[in-house]
Amino acid sequence: MHRSATLVQRRSLASLPLTWLPQTKKVGIVGGGPLGEALAFQCALAGFDTSVMDLSMIALERMADVHRALSDQFTTDMSQGTPSVPAWGPLMPKVSWSDQSSWDRLTSKTAARKIADKALSRLTYSTDAAVAMENVHLVVESLPEDLDLKISVFTKLHQAADASTIFTTAATTLLPSQLAEASGRPPLFCALHFSEDIFTSTVSAVIPHSSTDPLVVAKTRAFADSIHITPLTLGPCFGSAQGGPYAVRKEANA
Repeated sequence: MHRSATLVQRRSLASLPLTWLPQTKKVGIVGGGPLGEALAFQCALAGFDTSVMDLSMIALERMADVHRALSDQFTTDMSQGTPSVPAWGPLMPKVSWSDQSSWDRLTSKTAARKIADKALSRLTYSTDAAVAMENVHLVVESLPEDLDLKISVFTKLHQAADASTIFTTAATTLLPSQLAEASGRPPLFCALHFSEDIFTSTVSAVIPHSSTDPLVVAKTRAFADSIHITPLTLGPCFGSAQGGPYAVRKEANA
């Protein structure tokens, strides 16, 4: 067993120095659906190396096509100085509109294309958990709402990822407590919910379960903030960022 895994079991992460958990530099996105594809591109655009995993190579190939299309859209937006996606606003260059030459230089098609191509270069795709989890610091799982499927995948991810990697789930009808044990690292696990379309509603919710370490909540909030998706922190009795009334009722009655 890794020394770090033993520490997780024996003491609260909050009693350890902040540097014990690595700085989030590489992110893992598990699930090639609409949320996963949007989230992966946003992470790459924000500067994170982003490893995308899905059980289907066809889904990954489709996702890569979507990312190329998004990069083209970002290039057009940036060259015009008007983001069509709210989450891209903070990533636009900050220049004075009175300095037209500066604006032209910073928002030229060439400069915009370089930023978009850099984002694409940060994206990698794999169906292999060992490959996908290599050097990943934080994982966001966005698979279909199937408890057995999520448990199976989290078991594989736990075996492949470093013992200090934070696991999160974007599940909206399942509680984080239902998946915490399957993650193999309950103190390093929480829910990270997003709205149905992160490109139009830039709000997220960090939802711990009873064993989530406060430091993990703080690190997860910091990650969401760094990709310009404003994080809220909800208690274990709350549901998802998009409402989740079923999750709220079930948790409250647990």
